[in-house]
Amino acid sequence: YHLTQRRDREAAVRLALSKLKPGGTFSCSFILSFAGLIYDLKNGPGFLPADLANQSVARLLESVEQGTEYTGPAFTSSCFVSQRQIEPFLAPFGLEKLHLFGQEGILALNENQVKQFPQEEYRMWVETAKQLLEVPELLALSEHAMYIGRKPE
Repeated sequence: YHLTQRRDREAAVRLALSKLKPGGTFSCSFILSFAGLIYDLKNGPGFLPADLANQSVARLLESVEQGTEYTGPAFTSSCFVSQRQIEPFLAPFGLEKLHLFGQEGILALNENQVKQFPQEEYRMWVETAKQLLEVPELLALSEHAMYIGRKPE
């Protein structure tokens, strides 16, 4: 997601696949368009007002509403995508999708709070989150998504 030009992202996938044996496992991470709002919510107060005053964030929020990609300045210059864009981006490479999940899972919004829970309850939350990682409707609760696929034989 730090490759801001689509052609560079495509070239990175092609390069990775060229180094991968047939039947090998390919993984690729994405930063989701909603990530900044999740960050603001879990680390606020004070983050959202500053972000809403920023013109780049306004364009990023517009991309969330429209389900489109946003590439440009945010916490760093990045490419933010809607979860609906991940599989179409990777489709031309002929990968067999094995997994697509939110890396933070259901814990993203309350990450700071869950870290303060007693250790046993913290572990329970982590296990519950892992159990739900691949529920498609919950992908939007994460800041990052991970795609894992297999290169054709």
